[in-house]
Amino acid sequence: MSTKRCVLAVAICLAVVAVSSPVAGQRQGRNRQRAAAPRQGAPGRMNQADPEATRERMTQRLQQRLGVSETEWQVIQPRLQKVMELSRQLDSPGRAGRAPGAGPGAANQDRQARRGRGQRPRPNTARETTALGKAAGELRQLLATDAPTPEDINARLAALRQARQALKQDLTQARAQLQQTLTVKQEATLVLMGILE
Repeated sequence: MSTKRCVLAVAICLAVVAVSSPVAGQRQGRNRQRAAAPRQGAPGRMNQADPEATRERMTQRLQQRLGVSETEWQVIQPRLQKVMELSRQLDSPGRAGRAPGAGPGAANQDRQARRGRGQRPRPNTARETTALGKAAGELRQLLATDAPTPEDINARLAALRQARQALKQDLTQARAQLQQTLTVKQEATLVLMGILE
């Protein structure tokens, strides 16, 4: 290989190294920034840690869909929230509310202790505070025993059905109170959303 070619090859190698070094440095800098920045999570999961913000956005969307002013919303919102809460309780008994005296820390401590012992965390029984939730929890506990008697099952089942019926009546009354504050168009919107029947 001639001297000119050797010099040219060395010059090309040096040029490639000079160009690639800043690019590699930029990549490393970006990687360091990503590692140092707090993790924000995927867009769909951002509000898992903040249910209050999710609730707030939902109510804002409802207000927009119903097309109500702030003054009208002051009247409609508490009635609407009551209907939605009663509907939630009816759909998922045993998951509505929290047991008196059992703060959120108690359930978390139980879960963490079970994870530390290698056990699966059990469902949060601290939430069974409504009459329906309590009746569902008692029936669930009875069915988990070795040999529940038919009489005991019938008694707990009757209590569950009675609590469910009472909750349905409360929901019907709450829906009627909500309807009194709505226009026909707003009522139709909430029917399509499944909030009213």
